[in-house]
Amino acid sequence: MGRYLLIAIVATSGWASTTYTFSANNYSTIGNFASCSTGPCASYTTSMKISGSFTLASPLPPNFSGGDITSRVIAYSFTDGVNTITNSDPSARVFQFGVTTDASGNINVASILVEKWQSGSSPHTVGDRFAQINLNGPTIIEALNNLPCIAVGGGTASGVSDLCLLTPLDSSSSSAFATLGSWSVGPNGLPTTPVPPSFILALIGLVSIGLYQFRRLRFG
Repeated sequence: MGRYLLIAIVATSGWASTTYTFSANNYSTIGNFASCSTGPCASYTTSMKISGSFTLASPLPPNFSGGDITSRVIAYSFTDGVNTITNSDPSARVFQFGVTTDASGNINVASILVEKWQSGSSPHTVGDRFAQINLNGPTIIEALNNLPCIAVGGGTASGVSDLCLLTPLDSSSSSAFATLGSWSVGPNGLPTTPVPPSFILALIGLVSIGLYQFRRLRFG
């Protein structure tokens, strides 16, 4: 019997997770590096855009008023056409991860800023270079590459340390901006929760059959 119960537990363990996917319009304003004197210089184009997703262990509630949810994020990945910043990268950092939802639980405003160190090693120091993806409010969508950090620390709402807290752009930096983007639920715009009741009933049926066969074998 323990084996069948274990199957049921494993099968249901990932049901509650929900993925929120973002896609922006292509960049409308670009400022690429003037001269590459240091760091990983790269150019953005108007055919590029920011996209990505994050996953929570449980869905956001309707009319969620915001606040940093970094501690609830179990995975994230965003790309700007030049850099990909993901939780599996040891050089990635979350500066902030805030969202609000509408009456249906859909994201209507995001305040997400993720960084990726591009030079130096942890703990980082002033002068190390980094990239940044910034989704700030409903209309500010910004990608930045090869920035010089002038203040390193922590203490943001995310609770993450070893962040770059302040930076200018210099002649080796590049930037790109868009004005609109949209959120959907699921990696392809499809909900990952809840699991259909028919699937749950089918699983219960399989477990019940297994228990019945177990009893027949045991008791004849």
